[in-house]
Amino acid sequence: MNKNMDLFFISGLVIKKWYVTLLLPVIIAAGTFYIVNQQNVKEAKYEAVSSFVVANKNAVKEDTVANFEYSDMLITSLAELVTNNKVIKNALHELDGKEAHTDNQIQYILAPEIKRDVTVLVKESIVQVSYRDKSATRAKKMVNALVSQTKTQEHDLWDTKSIKVLDKATTPLKKNVNLRKTLMFTAIAFFAPFVIIAVLVLALNNRKPI
Repeated sequence: MNKNMDLFFISGLVIKKWYVTLLLPVIIAAGTFYIVNQQNVKEAKYEAVSSFVVANKNAVKEDTVANFEYSDMLITSLAELVTNNKVIKNALHELDGKEAHTDNQIQYILAPEIKRDVTVLVKESIVQVSYRDKSATRAKKMVNALVSQTKTQEHDLWDTKSIKVLDKATTPLKKNVNLRKTLMFTAIAFFAPFVIIAVLVLALNNRKPI
């Protein structure tokens, strides 16, 4: 009976001090949202997207298990080829000229940076390639160059022409801001102090006078 009375009493104290429990977390969360969002906007990049289909002529003629396995291997290989160092090197040569960057700069500086900003998604026989850059025009040109050089490299390596471009990238109109990251940090900034303050309020109001 006493325990129930204590629970009701403590709950009543917390409810009465709801403004104490909420005010500080709200202020912290609002400040966090502003700071993180400003940082995300500052770091945001334009994202351009291109896609191509891998058309295996033999797949139409023979629906065999071996043929399907070959098609899957081909699609996987071509998707990985997009971020191959040689493809990136040729794409940079296409955009900037052969004299703009040394081989060492491309291999150890530019290629790793470009790979971090490239996303390759495979869905059945369709491969989607996206590239992020501070410049909208550069994003468009780079992703189109990567797809173009992947086609060239495929022909040079296997003497095949399986890649058919579905959508060439166009110039993106706005930056891709990571709102999910902002909301996640804001939620943490609210709930962490809220829980701590709620526990403190309960503890302080539950102290027995000496």
